[in-house]
Amino acid sequence: LCDPVAYWKLVRFFKDHAPDIVHTHSSKAGILGRFAARAAGVPIVVHTIRGLPFHPSQNVAVRRLYIACERAAARKTDKIVVVSHAMAVQAARAGIGPVDSFRRIFSGFDVDAFANPDPQLRQAFRRQWGADDRSIVVGKVARLFHLKGHADLIEAFSKACRADERLRLVFVGDGVLADPLRKQCHERGIADRVYFQGLVPPGRMPAVYGALDVLAHCSLREGLARVFPQALAAGTPVVAYNTDGADEVVAEQTGGTLIPPGDMKALTARLIGLIENLEERRSAALRGREFVKKHFGLRTMIKALNKLYLELADAKGL
Repeated sequence: LCDPVAYWKLVRFFKDHAPDIVHTHSSKAGILGRFAARAAGVPIVVHTIRGLPFHPSQNVAVRRLYIACERAAARKTDKIVVVSHAMAVQAARAGIGPVDSFRRIFSGFDVDAFANPDPQLRQAFRRQWGADDRSIVVGKVARLFHLKGHADLIEAFSKACRADERLRLVFVGDGVLADPLRKQCHERGIADRVYFQGLVPPGRMPAVYGALDVLAHCSLREGLARVFPQALAAGTPVVAYNTDGADEVVAEQTGGTLIPPGDMKALTARLIGLIENLEERRSAALRGREFVKKHFGLRTMIKALNKLYLELADAKGL
């Protein structure tokens, strides 16, 4: 019900400030923002798809509505940026545009901050999690929400625990599933090995990744999870479900392992395998750091976006 008010406020804002370019992010802001920008006469409209708002598990009517809205908004857009090639493929299948009409630009971040975390803060996090030098900490960084795969990880972890008593599991993030997940841990008899960290300030996240021995990400739906390059920047090996853009970053040569979504046997086996071969995985993850520096640095992203803006401005004669 607030959408029409937001739309007209955006139209008025764009008319008052007369920007040359409006660049929108996320589905709701992208739909309202692009329509408002065009209505206000903004010359160039760009949108970034980080994750599509529709997916197979949705109600059919809701899914069709989102697809219709995204198709309509695409017609108001000069260029759509995607954070992974997988997003371009999925958008093309939904009729939003041809695959080659999208521009892939990885979402950049301060790689050096993750490569050089505060060692004291790193140790402080491990102590907080009840982990000593012998402990092997598996962590997941994500909202405690549906389709993020926390329940799958708990099931696999409960089995892997039987193979090695040094294992610990940490969930970083908060959300509506916190209580059900805690209950699941109690039911599986692993509550004493699982730590719910909650939210962590962004400036402390490099130390969190540095404190983990393995990052496990069992999400069933992601554009391109930012946790992948951040973990690799910290030299932390990754285990993940092979969904959406995961295979564009996670690979054996970068210290990562991809598993078919929902394959609990493979997930459990991989966790156990990492325990037995952790040093090799860490070495591979350190090699992955070079890949991340090349493709996910802030300067790399800024240059790519600047190039796109100048191309569009030149085409419009601005």
